[in-house]
Amino acid sequence: MAKDYIEFLSDLKGYIEGKLTFIQPEDSRWKDYEEVGGDKRFGTYPIGLLSNGKNTVEIFFLHYDNEKEAYDKWMRRIKRINWKRILVKFNDQNGCTKRDLKQFNNLPYANKIFFTCNKWSNFPNKNGIYIKQFPKSKTIRASYEPFGKNSKVNITKILNSL
Repeated sequence: MAKDYIEFLSDLKGYIEGKLTFIQPEDSRWKDYEEVGGDKRFGTYPIGLLSNGKNTVEIFFLHYDNEKEAYDKWMRRIKRINWKRILVKFNDQNGCTKRDLKQFNNLPYANKIFFTCNKWSNFPNKNGIYIKQFPKSKTIRASYEPFGKNSKVNITKILNSL
């Protein structure tokens, strides 16, 4: 969820260095939110829990079938992080609020990008990219977020320039 993601980004190294454990879907603090519990996939994927020693965040491993697979992929990927070349991405899904967006904009990352299909009041043009989508949805669909190069942004160029 957006709130957990912002918390995760607020202490990225702390969470990355924390221990990854897993919880049962019924123990998720987000299970009663429509975007989570109302999704037909809920309960079919592992839910990870990360702690930075002060707070915890949940990670939904949507593309993995079991905890071992999710854990192995997580461990492999965190070893590949280049802390000098980070691009932080956010979007208006998963309960994103204006408060979350404000916190995202205040994060101390030099390279960040926000995708949205909404016209936010006081929209942060510095980091934001508006993407019109069809059919109209309340939040941007992942399939509408640009990958590689498109008319809105050249992600490949951004990543290669870091």
